[in-house]
Amino acid sequence: MAEDNSRTLTRFSTRYPVVWRGNLELKSAQAMVQMHFLSGNILFARSTLPQDEIDPSPMRITQRMRLLPPALEEVKQKTMIYDEHCVLLALPCGKSRKTVSRQRRKFRSGFLRYLRDKNSMGVVRGKHPETGEPSFLMSIFPQCDFANSLLQEVPIRPEVNRKIHLFPHSVVVLQKK
Repeated sequence: MAEDNSRTLTRFSTRYPVVWRGNLELKSAQAMVQMHFLSGNILFARSTLPQDEIDPSPMRITQRMRLLPPALEEVKQKTMIYDEHCVLLALPCGKSRKTVSRQRRKFRSGFLRYLRDKNSMGVVRGKHPETGEPSFLMSIFPQCDFANSLLQEVPIRPEVNRKIHLFPHSVVVLQKK
């Protein structure tokens, strides 16, 4: 089973490129994640998200927003404008199996469980890595109906969509400010 899961993640990483890798921070919790591009404007993601070589500081979730219809509708509307958004999938990562296992636990308990228990999404208000100007809003969702509906709308192969739920993950919507 572990070998099969490893192959699934390898195929996933090949098909859905990593556009950001780094530490995600919420309150006192921190986990190393990589964000895979699923749909939208990949150039927006690559030009907007800080790269580890340029800015190794963690991406900090500074706000929570309740998963209420008005907030979800606002995010949904942004996903209708191709050039101004992208949908990403955040997965824990590390340099060794032991590190990945530790990051999975940290991500599951420090982020996903916390956001799910609060019935909230995490929000990152980011600045462009070169100009420092406010340039993006990132909504980070725990597993919930809204996140699952976004996954159903992106072109993920059905077998990957079924297996991705075996791993701690977060659907992320990156949108222009």
